[in-house]
Amino acid sequence: MKRITIIVIIVFMNTAAYAQDDTTWRFGLKVSPNISWINPEIREIEYDETSWGYSYGIMADRYFAENYAISSGLFVSHHGGQLNFLEDDVHVIEVDEEEVKGLEKRLYDLQYIDVPLTIKMRTREIGYFTYYGQFGVSFGFNVRARADDEYFDNTTDNNLEIADETHLFKASLIMGAGAEYSLLGNTAIVIGLYYNNGFSNIMDMGAYKHKKISGRANFVELTVGMLF
Repeated sequence: MKRITIIVIIVFMNTAAYAQDDTTWRFGLKVSPNISWINPEIREIEYDETSWGYSYGIMADRYFAENYAISSGLFVSHHGGQLNFLEDDVHVIEVDEEEVKGLEKRLYDLQYIDVPLTIKMRTREIGYFTYYGQFGVSFGFNVRARADDEYFDNTTDNNLEIADETHLFKASLIMGAGAEYSLLGNTAIVIGLYYNNGFSNIMDMGAYKHKKISGRANFVELTVGMLF
C-alpha cells in the first residue's frame, strides 16, 4: 500500500510540474485534525463516543472559470468512533456463522485513502482574502482497520486487526467553507472547516441479535494548508 501511495504522489507532483505555467491549475498541501464518529443503523447498537483523528495529503484545483473549480486530491485519513452493543439477556454477535458472546463496546481506529471530487466556488479577492464554499463527494479505500474491544465481563482486547470486518470501500458527502490568504502570486494559505457525511455502510461484521450490523462514518475537520 505504501508503494501505491508513493506512486500516486509522484504522479500528482509530475502533473503539477507540467501545469506550472497554466494558471487554471493550482496544487497544494494540507493537514486536517478531525473529530469523528460512527452512526449505527440498528437500534441494538448505539453511538457512544467521538474520536480524534487527522488527515493529510495533496490538494488539486482545476479552474474552468475565474471563480469556479473542480477540486480533488489524495488524502490519508485517520478516524473512528466508539459503539455500544446494548446489554440484553443474550449478548451474541454472529460472525461467519460463529457466535461471539459478551461484546459491550468497540472503539474503531480506521485509516483510508480518500479521493474527493467537489465543486469549489470562491469570491473575488477582498483585501488579501478570498472566501470559498465547497460541495461534492469523496471515495475512500480502507488500508487499515483496528479496534479496542471491551466485554461485559470487564475484559478487553486491544489493537485487534478487523480488516475482514470492515468494507474496503466507502463513499461520503462533503460540505465546507473557508478562506485563502494571498501571500505572493498564486501562493496562499488556506483555512477551512468541512463536514464529511458518510452514506455507505463501512461495517461487515455479520449480525447482532439477528440483525445485520451496519454503520456510517462521519467527521468534522479543520483544514490548514497552502496552495501554489
